[in-house]
Amino acid sequence: MSTKTTTQQTQAQSGGYNNTNTFGYAPSLPETADISALRGFKFQADPSIAFNTSQTKKQFNSSLNSPMGAKYNPAIQAAISRSGNADINARGAEQASEANQALQTQQYAQKLQLASMTAPQLVNTGSSGTSSSTGSGSGTQVQSQSPLGAIGDVGSSLIMAF
Repeated sequence: MSTKTTTQQTQAQSGGYNNTNTFGYAPSLPETADISALRGFKFQADPSIAFNTSQTKKQFNSSLNSPMGAKYNPAIQAAISRSGNADINARGAEQASEANQALQTQQYAQKLQLASMTAPQLVNTGSSGTSSSTGSGSGTQVQSQSPLGAIGDVGSSLIMAF
């Protein structure tokens, strides 16, 4: 007996997903006493720099007139005084510049902190999505039998009957 069986199947699938997010700004926070206090706080540069510079110059100039010190020619004493005072002024200006830079850094940090605390926040206000999928399939099955196999089947059926 010869039997031939052939099976063929075909399948196709497709799908998709679409998602949409929407964003918006959250309502601003109300002005609180803490934020108002921080906003109103004023940093100051070191006010003692000018005083210290003045005192240093005074001490330097008085040291040139000390009765216990060396006597200088008036022209040399004037040159020493100019040079020393210029050095003291330069150091005072450097200290004032450093204090001003530190002040600007503190003010920037204050404004940055306030901006981060009071800026509107971008938030997700919604999300929607769709999903779709399709599928299809088909199949074919073929069975065939040889003619000799059919005669053999009939013959075997007769033999069994007896």
